[in-house]
Amino acid sequence: MSSLLVCTVIWGLTFVVVKDALSASDAFTFLALRFGLGALACLLWARGRVLDRTTLTNGLGLGLVLFAGYAFQTFGLEDTTPSRSAFITGLAVIGVPFVSWALFKRAPSWPSVAGAVIAILGLARLTGFGLNGGLSRGDLLTLACALSYALHIALTEKFAKTGASVALVAVQLSTVA
Repeated sequence: MSSLLVCTVIWGLTFVVVKDALSASDAFTFLALRFGLGALACLLWARGRVLDRTTLTNGLGLGLVLFAGYAFQTFGLEDTTPSRSAFITGLAVIGVPFVSWALFKRAPSWPSVAGAVIAILGLARLTGFGLNGGLSRGDLLTLACALSYALHIALTEKFAKTGASVALVAVQLSTVA
């Protein structure tokens, strides 16, 4: 099995795990524990590098956008299926060129535009949009998640050039926690 397929399977399974975890915990407790552990590990690894002013500022901004993405996704999973959540979240990838266009004035290529149109049509087909009343509350929250993730990816491209990547991640995870 290819490594890309293995990564996709593992990523897809996380939606089922999170959905199950939400039956035992509320969304914010789950996010605090999940990201608190990650933040602690990164803070220990990064040590004092997190105290750099640029790292703190960029990490806080990125962390707030990342928090929005995970909050929307986690609350969305309460009202949609793991498979729909995974598919809709995956749309973040096609959103990145458009967010970059809006923020940094870099127009997406025609293949990116064509891919976005095909993905949106696929989302409409998969979710039955227009046939059974459209998207559920959970689907809409997950769309907000995908937009947040696209924004996070575009901003990370800009802010991660400082070289203190572990420290930047530590501040982001601490912010999410």
